[in-house]
Amino acid sequence: MDRVDEVVSRARQAGVSKVMIGGVDPADWSRQQILKSRYGDWIRTSFGLHPWSVERMDPTAVHRSLHELAIALKSADALGETGLDFHPRRDSSKFNLQREAFRTQIRMAQSADKPLVLHIVRSHADSIREIDDAGFGGNILVHSFSGSIEEASEWVKRGALLSFSGGFLIPGKFERARKVLQWIPVENLLLETDSPDQAWRPDGINEPACIPELYRGLATLRGWELEFLTQKLDENFRNFG
Repeated sequence: MDRVDEVVSRARQAGVSKVMIGGVDPADWSRQQILKSRYGDWIRTSFGLHPWSVERMDPTAVHRSLHELAIALKSADALGETGLDFHPRRDSSKFNLQREAFRTQIRMAQSADKPLVLHIVRSHADSIREIDDAGFGGNILVHSFSGSIEEASEWVKRGALLSFSGGFLIPGKFERARKVLQWIPVENLLLETDSPDQAWRPDGINEPACIPELYRGLATLRGWELEFLTQKLDENFRNFG
């Protein structure tokens, strides 16, 4: 059993019945297809051109990748990660290219009837404007949400799911995320490990098997029964598309 098999085995033992992987570039979409062939419907695929990938490319490479995406998307369950990232550490000279790539992917998702998985950082108003201007009517998941209650409210008005990673469990940090989690309707909520990138556990371990820890933490935060929360989030994920 290799490392991937071990990770999948631990997740299944922890009760994780299905996972979704956010795609970032053509090489990543290919890796997802390999995992899909290996683990079947336990994997839900999402192919997209991530804003950070756009930043690393010149316009020709971006356009070529988007052409590849239009072909690969036929075999994906969703389109993403796409979106806008206007954090100060990002290259502002590529913001217009980010917008162009995002607009193209919104149209692709609309045409292919695929839900959108979004990476949105310091750009919620801009991203919502792009979604509205395109008239996108499909399902939306904002991955690793980090915005305010006001920004969350605008997404909720549009029926979006907001997914939160484990930072809210770190004492004394991510208070804004905790406030949003205390407000958000359960019908618009998902939780994610964002593995392996997010370092929210003291031991540094982050993989799909850790998701029950997030469920227990949020159930405590909201005063919900764990069974209720698990059932509602499972329903949200199944209905996403």
